[in-house]
Amino acid sequence: MNSKFTSALSLLLLSAAFVACKKDQQSQNQQQQSYNVQLVTQKTLGSTYKDGIISMAPALDGGILLTGLTNYVGSSQTYQGDAWIVKLNSNGDTIWTRALGGANYDGAFSAVATSDGGYVVAAETHSNKSGYVGTNHGGSDWWIIKLKNNGDTAWTKLIGTTIDEYPTSIAITPDGGFAVCGYSIDLNGNQDVMVAKLNSSGNVVWQKKLGGTGDDSGNTLAVSSEGSILIAGTTESNNSGDVGASHGMDDAWVIKLNSNGDKVWTKLLGGIKDDWASSIKSTSDGGCLIAGTTSNSENGDVTGKNHGNNDVWIVKLNASGDITWNSLLGGAQYDGVADYSQIAITTDGGYIIAGYSTSSDGDVAANKGGEDLWVLKLNSSGQKLWSKTFGGSGFDEASGVIVNADGSFWVAGNTESNNNGDVGTIHGLMDGWLIKVKDN
Repeated sequence: MNSKFTSALSLLLLSAAFVACKKDQQSQNQQQQSYNVQLVTQKTLGSTYKDGIISMAPALDGGILLTGLTNYVGSSQTYQGDAWIVKLNSNGDTIWTRALGGANYDGAFSAVATSDGGYVVAAETHSNKSGYVGTNHGGSDWWIIKLKNNGDTAWTKLIGTTIDEYPTSIAITPDGGFAVCGYSIDLNGNQDVMVAKLNSSGNVVWQKKLGGTGDDSGNTLAVSSEGSILIAGTTESNNSGDVGASHGMDDAWVIKLNSNGDKVWTKLLGGIKDDWASSIKSTSDGGCLIAGTTSNSENGDVTGKNHGNNDVWIVKLNASGDITWNSLLGGAQYDGVADYSQIAITTDGGYIIAGYSTSSDGDVAANKGGEDLWVLKLNSSGQKLWSKTFGGSGFDEASGVIVNADGSFWVAGNTESNNNGDVGTIHGLMDGWLIKVKDN
């Protein structure tokens, strides 16, 4: 072929590719610019000590229930504090608060609204025969609390053994009972996923432990419309017990059980480095969506380009546990999804993911200072529609998100910023932080 013709053809193809790429970039920019993401209102909640929101749940009346810790101080081994539960109306105004616990450390990790207008809270307790807590089995126990609509306690249940058990997530089952997951640690320090089915009165129908020779944790669960239980967590095990072949270091681990607690399938997700699953949502096609964090992996199941350090990793699985798509999102610094955080499905079929970011590049438009609360919206195929950081000069992080009927959404988290950036005046060392956002 004539060399001049070849060169001309190459230039023509290169030019066409450049134009197509430019149009694609312009299309993405226009798509991003078509959303007017606004902070509608914000609220700090807390005491003069440290207070933290771990999760949030929608109430039947359109309000919000927040769960977490209040007045907690000390080191990781000597925490003192109470389970903290806050009910707000649809405008974000506080209706009631409860601090429940005994003489030792207690914390509320997850909650669901019940059909009678009340709530069931999954908490942990180290207390024994003191305050609101009955007889502890030893160490840390699961503490299941039924609250009436006005916040008064209807009943409590302690579930555990002489070793440590920690709950992380609770969901309602189609029969009106509850599924709870978490993890247990035995006397030798071995950690396994723990999951239980409770009836509507909080009594154990069945419970089991899942894991291998390494440490395994159930961080979050969801219940499908037919009653299957989906657990997302993290495993350090490899080809042992209930765990298959690891991809590298820590892997995200997804488990599907039927309503009787029998394994349907398990799936390890990850690359050669650390990967963690923090949140799971059952989807209408029988599959699920997992949100987590990946540590510089660009191999195995992590097929995107890592932006640097940790990235947010979103994975869609079908009903059989096979990967439909996955997305990597982040900047050059540390970005991720906090443990026990939540995913919300939007009114247009997309997803809202709430996490944290220290980046100011890549998918992250700006950093407000320190670690920011980071919110992302994806379409149903996992493509980013927009992302936005919220925060002040200190530590800010998201722990949950719920979507309102009008398409706006509440994001709950925590802040150590004080009266700067997007954050109002805090009450102590760290406050719970609630923001309302709209994108139209």
